[in-house]
Amino acid sequence: MTLKSQTNFPVAGILPKDETGVAQLLSEKPYLDGRGQIVAVLDQGVDPGAAGLIVTSEGKPKVIDVIDTTGSGDVNTSSVAKVENDENGAKFVTGLTGRKLVLPAEWNNPSDTWNVGLIDLMKIFPSYLKNRMNKTCKDEQWSPVYNSALASAQDGVNLTANVDVTVLKNQMKKESAKETLESLKKLNTSWKNLGFVTDVIVWNNGEELVAVLDSSFTGDLSSCKIMRDYFKAQEWHKLSEETQLNYNFKIFNEKMVQVVCPSGSHGTHVAGIVAAYHPNEEDKNGIAPGAQIISVKIGDSRLNTLETQAGFIRGLRAAVRGGASIANFSYGEPAKYPMKGASAREITECYLKHKMLFITSAGNSGPALTTVGAPASISDHLLSVGAFAAPSSHLPCYSLKEQGHEINYTWSSRGPTQDGGVGVNVSAPGVAITAVPTATLMNNQLMNGTSMAAPSAAGAAACILSSLNGDEWSPAGLKRAMENGARCIPGAEKETQGRGLIQVPKSVEIIKSVDSTHYQLKVSGGKRGVYLREPWETEEIQTVAMSVKPTFVHQKPKSEIVAFEKHCVVKNPAKGWIRAPEFIHLNSGEKHFSIEVDPTRLPAGDYRSAHLTVVEAGSEQEVLFVIPVTVVKPLELEAGASKQKELNFSPGQIERQFFKVPAGVSYAKVTVASTGSETGRFMVHVAQLENEKHFDVKTEEKFYTLNSAEAPKEFAVSVAECGTVELTLAKFWSSQGQCTARWSIEFGGISVTSPTDLAQCANEFIVKSPLPEKIIPKAQFDKLVIPMAPQNVSICPIESLPYDKPLNEAERTFLSKIDYSFSLASKCEITMNCPTLEGLLYDSEFSETLIHVFDSHNKHVFTTEVLKPASWKINLPKGEYKAQMHIAGTNYTLLESLTKNLQLDVVQKLAKSVAVDAFWKHMDALAGAPKAKDKTLKPNAPVSLYLGPGMTELDQSDLAKAEGGRYLQGTLTILKDDLTKKVEKHSIRMTLRPRAKPKTDAAPKAEKDNSIETIERNANVSWVKAGTGGSDYFKTALERYPDHVPLHHARLQFLTKEAKPGEPVTTDEVAKLCDVIEQLVDLKTAIFESSRKGKVTAEEQKIVDASKEEKAALQLATVTKIRAKLSQHEKGGDDSAVLELLKNLMRMNDFIAEAKDKDVLRMNVEVGQRLGFPGLSLKAVAKLAEGSESKELAKTLDSIYSELGWGFAATLQKTKTVIDFPHSQLFI
Repeated sequence: MTLKSQTNFPVAGILPKDETGVAQLLSEKPYLDGRGQIVAVLDQGVDPGAAGLIVTSEGKPKVIDVIDTTGSGDVNTSSVAKVENDENGAKFVTGLTGRKLVLPAEWNNPSDTWNVGLIDLMKIFPSYLKNRMNKTCKDEQWSPVYNSALASAQDGVNLTANVDVTVLKNQMKKESAKETLESLKKLNTSWKNLGFVTDVIVWNNGEELVAVLDSSFTGDLSSCKIMRDYFKAQEWHKLSEETQLNYNFKIFNEKMVQVVCPSGSHGTHVAGIVAAYHPNEEDKNGIAPGAQIISVKIGDSRLNTLETQAGFIRGLRAAVRGGASIANFSYGEPAKYPMKGASAREITECYLKHKMLFITSAGNSGPALTTVGAPASISDHLLSVGAFAAPSSHLPCYSLKEQGHEINYTWSSRGPTQDGGVGVNVSAPGVAITAVPTATLMNNQLMNGTSMAAPSAAGAAACILSSLNGDEWSPAGLKRAMENGARCIPGAEKETQGRGLIQVPKSVEIIKSVDSTHYQLKVSGGKRGVYLREPWETEEIQTVAMSVKPTFVHQKPKSEIVAFEKHCVVKNPAKGWIRAPEFIHLNSGEKHFSIEVDPTRLPAGDYRSAHLTVVEAGSEQEVLFVIPVTVVKPLELEAGASKQKELNFSPGQIERQFFKVPAGVSYAKVTVASTGSETGRFMVHVAQLENEKHFDVKTEEKFYTLNSAEAPKEFAVSVAECGTVELTLAKFWSSQGQCTARWSIEFGGISVTSPTDLAQCANEFIVKSPLPEKIIPKAQFDKLVIPMAPQNVSICPIESLPYDKPLNEAERTFLSKIDYSFSLASKCEITMNCPTLEGLLYDSEFSETLIHVFDSHNKHVFTTEVLKPASWKINLPKGEYKAQMHIAGTNYTLLESLTKNLQLDVVQKLAKSVAVDAFWKHMDALAGAPKAKDKTLKPNAPVSLYLGPGMTELDQSDLAKAEGGRYLQGTLTILKDDLTKKVEKHSIRMTLRPRAKPKTDAAPKAEKDNSIETIERNANVSWVKAGTGGSDYFKTALERYPDHVPLHHARLQFLTKEAKPGEPVTTDEVAKLCDVIEQLVDLKTAIFESSRKGKVTAEEQKIVDASKEEKAALQLATVTKIRAKLSQHEKGGDDSAVLELLKNLMRMNDFIAEAKDKDVLRMNVEVGQRLGFPGLSLKAVAKLAEGSESKELAKTLDSIYSELGWGFAATLQKTKTVIDFPHSQLFI
């Protein structure tokens, strides 16, 4: 029966509390509202200024600490600024931004020591604020002034369109106008919002450390708020009216401070569900409005809010040390290895020794089985929560036409875990409209997911603990009270609801008498349950050995452990296919027993699951532990055969089928259609598990709206032969009404035997299929992988932050910093990957695995991680780079062994994919023709396919270096069908080998002059060029070779090599060298002889080489004289002498259009600035920066922009210089 909506808005349904009994409990006992409890929210950070998160129901501060354990907001404040006085006598320091920071007179600092740091707030802004500020700043601040400058630059181009370019000055004017316009356009294209780069100051006010952030972004600190560490006084501040962003400080010491703000909305919303308090709107309250919150930001701003081991494990430690009794974690990722790794160990420490129950979301990856993410899937020392679609939320939250029945969300993840554990312990409402950060410009927001179910359970746990009035409790007892107090949701699978929907009044009733012991079940093979899924596991009766061992709370008296004894009864609801002992006697030791599972009694294509509950005799309402058993009996289906089913679906109804994948196939094709007149929304989920791989490696999930007027929906998914595949069709929980659907599955594809590495010649692949599949091979490489070995490894203990220390006080954390370096020959997109650790997060043995990349100026370019390395792409310019990998852990021996030779890969996307030719015959591959065309395979008949050698695109510039184990990476597709070839992809790789250089007609070499005199003279030139012996040595050499041009050239090169733009060398010695070279070199002869074309004799080549040297010497002399004259030139003055020299230079080098020589480019910078041709300066600076950007060049750009009147560009450039050339190391 459905309920019609009431006239009054059902506000109580926007944060459901009725279904779990919380509303009833608090109406009867309002003091059981979580007061006295601290809940740590490990998430994206909580906004302490958000609605409902200001105070508790008792008037205490709601958010008592705000921490960022990711490191994304760390500010290095180790620099001590010099105190100065301005013209008015006011004290100031210069910040790292270069701004003058005037210190208000009322600020107290007895030592007068001011530590300063710098932060780009855009890097920690949540994405919604970053996007809003980018648009606002570009539209309102940048674009108006840019468009004005653009109009002026275009006018300049128009005015020079028809000038006489045979006149050098006109040519320079025209080129300058063109380059000015182009530079301006490039500025706009590359615009980056640097308007939030600002200074942070830390000092001791005589009592404690305090900090301030320059929120004026101008150096005016008069309105900026001084704040202490948040924990001390719960101080936070709004950055600006425009941003509405609230931030705070964590001050560790004078050298390290954190600027903390949420990285997204998720954490604030979660905190609102747990404990929001609205004194005048009770229905909007969270579950436990009396509880207090510790905000722990584990969603890394550098990684688009992805959690990292460092953030998570440090977050657990921070929660424990902050006094939390409950930690909520509404995050998760797939894992490979249950019950292993640093995360599982720290969760266990929390559970058994530190009296904190870790409550986590099960995940939103259903409806297929075995889709629970970690950490829920890797440990039993926690409470995993599925998402219940509370009926009270249907109308106010989702605006449904009618309220539906009780049901869990279709997408809520299902157990069992890959090792047979239950996966989901309980369910809780998975939706709410509650608080979000003020920077969203919203008061609240609708969110749903198991992310919302976990905090509903966490709030419930806080209410339950409130009822104890200080009595002893244990995380195991609290978990058991919540499980045993839950009620079964009718019609919901146990795999998604666990023990059922939490019932807070019932849990309050039993919490004081509940058993506080944890019972650890171990099934043979190191598993936590019985899970028979693959065909080879279900062919016969299985006898499964297992054991259970009580684990007691920390510091339980030994006498009580000795006395521990329980007589237990096993309740078996599946006696038809499971035989289990009826009784189990327990003492404090480990009890071994076995059960017998008979899969042969189950129907093919279906599954069965049972939870054998173990209770104490005489107290059979309290379940001590369960023995989870799941058996999947796959149906055998031949390749090419189709299995079809049709059914009428109700909202939330789920139908599962399981199939054994036939041998020799590679895909499953699924077709879904509506066969009735109704329209319905469906989820289709195909999933296959592979050993020690994430559950989502071979899975495909589709959302379809089905109606009979549309064509059937069809998709394909990759499968592995001979394993079990699950096909699940589910009508979406909110899709109201009945709907009939028909679905089918069919297997097909190919098997491919291939070489592990392709040589640059014919490579044989064996292709076979059980079906007459049509194939047309296509292969290409699209990535270049550059493996790197460590250049330096250093390992040291870390305890600089309070949460670096493990919860197990006998352990220490060690950090290994591993240095690598690489270079990029051109701008390209890269990712970083550590193959040894790829795909690990919660199941990693290490508490940190991050990779930080820096450019040649030590600027931090980006941070990446090892779970999803391909997700973190960045475009980097040509240049030299350093990568530093941070790996932390408590096992020093393992850390040392792993990191000393740990490979790190740079994966570079090729500018153009390299196509690989395919052939059907070996001889065709060797000859390069004819290439393979499409063909149809004969069933079960193997066919040979050959790749190579037609990779003509291999001669790209970015593949020039083939050493060091570099290899190409790409894909091979073989199937012709458009639908199936998308999922049937084979990885290919080819190690690059040195290639023979093509022979060219090299210029003839004259017989080398090996006379002692020549050798000695050449050595003198080399030494002079290097500056050996200084001016005295040059004078001595000059006495012997007074007319030898290379000697004068060498000395001039040495003296001018450091002549930066705007800083020419103008000494008398340099002037004299230039005059001598001009006298010794005949310009016409040098140009004529150095420009000879075609074949020449050996002796003629000798003349050509000598003339090139003379021409280069004369060019440098001319450039040097021009720069010297420019240094004395007054703008607007007589430029005839400079122009005359420039004309001479033009005969040797087209310095306007084709300048490449560094000395000429430096000269061009000065020509543009002194003679009023800024476009030439801009072009020259850009060319110089291609080789190696420098701080001097950056400052020159700033100067040019200022001269042009581009204040907007000059301001941007000043800030860019500060960022690009950091004052200090990122890590200290």
